[in-house]
Amino acid sequence: MIFTPASSQYHVYAIRAHEEAGRPSAPDPEGMNAQRIGWAVATVAKFQKLTRTDHEDALTDLLCDLRHLAFHLSGSREYFDHVDRMAAASFEEETEGGTQ
Repeated sequence: MIFTPASSQYHVYAIRAHEEAGRPSAPDPEGMNAQRIGWAVATVAKFQKLTRTDHEDALTDLLCDLRHLAFHLSGSREYFDHVDRMAAASFEEETEGGTQ
């Protein structure tokens, strides 16, 4: 299964299904979660199209390839960890640090 591009509103259906399953959603004080998920879905869809990676492995494979890129750019294995910590901090700031 390949992620459907964000233009098809897949992210809206994914959020709704997630909530209906009773899973907690990240707080959305800026009203941007659906848009952010849409960007991520579009990125993963493009990655899957380029690599033929299946749905179950897409995020792991993409993150692995981003690690390769980070190492290539910096020459350091620690650079991706630094970027990952920055991304986690941004997520906490965007969601005010909790779950609903």
